[in-house]
Amino acid sequence: VTVSVLYWPRSRAMDPPAPSEFVFVEEPQRFSAEGTILSLLMKLVEPGSASGAHRIAIEQLYTLSLQQVEPYILQLMHAAVTHTCDRTEECLLALRSYLASVAAMSLHVGLRMAWNIDSVAPVLEKVGITQPVEGLRDLIESAAVNRNSLLLGGARNAEDERVASDDPINAQLIIAARKAERVAIFNDERRTLHELIGISDRLRQNPDRDARKGQLRDELASLNAKLRDRRVYLPVATSSDKPKWIVRAVPSDAAVFSSRERAPFLLVVEMVEESVEGCSCGHPALGREAHPAGIDDVDVDESDGAAVAAEEAKPPSKEKDEKNLIAAVYGESFRERQERIRKTSPYGHLPGWGIAAMVVKAGDDLRQEELALQLIGCFNTIWQEAGLTVQVRPFAAMATTFNGGILEFVGDALSIDSLKKKARVQSLHHFFLNAYGGEGTPAFKMAQRNFAESMAGYSIISYLLNIKDRHNGNLMLARDGTLIHIDFGFMFASSPGGINFESAPFKLSPELLAVLGGVNDPVFGYFKVLLYQAFAAARARAEELLAAVQLMLPCSTLPSFGSDAPAALQQMRLKFALHLQSETEVAKLIWRMVEESVDNWRTRKYDQFQTWQN
Repeated sequence: VTVSVLYWPRSRAMDPPAPSEFVFVEEPQRFSAEGTILSLLMKLVEPGSASGAHRIAIEQLYTLSLQQVEPYILQLMHAAVTHTCDRTEECLLALRSYLASVAAMSLHVGLRMAWNIDSVAPVLEKVGITQPVEGLRDLIESAAVNRNSLLLGGARNAEDERVASDDPINAQLIIAARKAERVAIFNDERRTLHELIGISDRLRQNPDRDARKGQLRDELASLNAKLRDRRVYLPVATSSDKPKWIVRAVPSDAAVFSSRERAPFLLVVEMVEESVEGCSCGHPALGREAHPAGIDDVDVDESDGAAVAAEEAKPPSKEKDEKNLIAAVYGESFRERQERIRKTSPYGHLPGWGIAAMVVKAGDDLRQEELALQLIGCFNTIWQEAGLTVQVRPFAAMATTFNGGILEFVGDALSIDSLKKKARVQSLHHFFLNAYGGEGTPAFKMAQRNFAESMAGYSIISYLLNIKDRHNGNLMLARDGTLIHIDFGFMFASSPGGINFESAPFKLSPELLAVLGGVNDPVFGYFKVLLYQAFAAARARAEELLAAVQLMLPCSTLPSFGSDAPAALQQMRLKFALHLQSETEVAKLIWRMVEESVDNWRTRKYDQFQTWQN
């Protein structure tokens, strides 16, 4: 039986469609994870499996490309260190050999694997898992730096291989030089990330919050002196990306986000993208030749760039022209910040120059954040492959120690709480009206559409992963109206205070509903269709998503799984409602979820509590 779902092509007009305008497309067929890295890892960790099945699964792992494996490094590493099947030792040795082969494919992936071990080893030791972890870091490091002609991005340097084949005498020299470069990059990267986490740790130990900003600038100035002699690349990347070499931190744009217990900080860095296909493992901006006058002779403007941006982002006066409200509230855009920094940078003239921003955190376990954002990325990929207009904005998180790590900075966005304060408006709907030209204008329609499409995606994710603590401080709005969720400290079986107060399937407060036009507006109808589409597409690949979670359960110390991890997984499985057979049944489930979420009194009270508390 062919089942159809409603679909509205984004390439058509910005106006939400009338019911008669919907295009019918075939519903995605149920996806089988057979042959994927997740299914193969599931075979390895399944208790009672025959050793022959394990060997076959491992042999099949070797047939997967790095691009197929890399998104699931978390699951791969967790399976390797918590494997408890009948032939534990045999499987562990086989998995270790496979891990070494993966690390040998890319220095970047090897570094990610090493950081993963750093983040889980102290925690796993507390639950008695020590032997599988012992020596694993050394094995991965050795594989990553010793592979002949291996490059940072996993490609091979064709010129090196040609020279080696033409001149065997120089082959060993080339291999030795390459190894020295890889060792230097590996050590420089780990050392620099460790020092950044240390800066955040020292900041949180400073009781004078007002003095932390000056302390941060001094720390980054000291780090810059070290960066001149190091080869450090942007760690928030994939192995297929060209390396982006970090050449300088920008102290003037750094900011401390002080909280009661922690002091994460915004780090803005200048970088130069490797311009040659197949990374040469060089550093294109190091050395005096990077600037005609020599780096030491260049005056770097360290004026308070963050203060400039803050000045531009002051709350607008009532007389402020409406069309300038977005600029007044958000301050300078990422592109404007980049151009401002370029003007005074000794590296700004180089091809491939740019900036990037990260948040560095110490005193916080980012493993759960990393898992949540990985799963959000999986949902996003599923929806893109299904051709849906549902959108979410995944960003990267990486735990580099058991109590610290880095997150990709969500730029050009503000929390709803901050936005309303800066714009001096009572509600998010008022901001939309004032910032995007009023209802009916093209800008308003596009912003409203972005909001509906992103809210639909995060609503389904919040429901399936049982994400809680969705107050307005954890919901951000981008300049274009896109909604972005952050801070995933409570999901699956955990909730703030251990009390499951937020009982609605997802957040659909009156404030958010007003932006959608209310329950009778065509935009709200479009939103409901998107909910159905997003749920149907995710449901078709439920086994894949469930496997990604299940592989993280054995010996898990993540608080999100609570005291009964299998029960948390079963709860997620039940939410997919895989027993439903027809499109109508699934649609009715979605409509019930909407009814339960619209102006849910528990959601309303939780928002009020968070407002009073903050």
